[in-house]
Amino acid sequence: MANRKLPFGYCLRDGQVREETTEAEMVRLIFRRYGEGTSYGKLADELNATGCPYAPGRPWNKNMVARVLQDGRYIGGAHTRKSSPPSPSNRLRRQSRTCPAGRTTRRSRTSAS
Repeated sequence: MANRKLPFGYCLRDGQVREETTEAEMVRLIFRRYGEGTSYGKLADELNATGCPYAPGRPWNKNMVARVLQDGRYIGGAHTRKSSPPSPSNRLRRQSRTCPAGRTTRRSRTSAS
């Protein structure tokens, strides 16, 4: 399954999302070892040593490990969005950085003289 729509550790069987036992155990290992302080790279090495690849023909690397750890679906966010809408505070900060109408920039002031 090279192009994953389901998180690593799950598969579609009989129209239902099911846990893939071997892969799910690898996910638990990732979270347990990362909690113990193991780096992404070391985790990738350990996962490759287990013989359970990320996908057929694709060994684990630190980016794949990071992707699993950052996927909110593993910690209970069943329908997390890839990006969240901007919060009101971010919107206000963005608006305060924009120039109000009629304000001249430094370049236009120097070219007017």
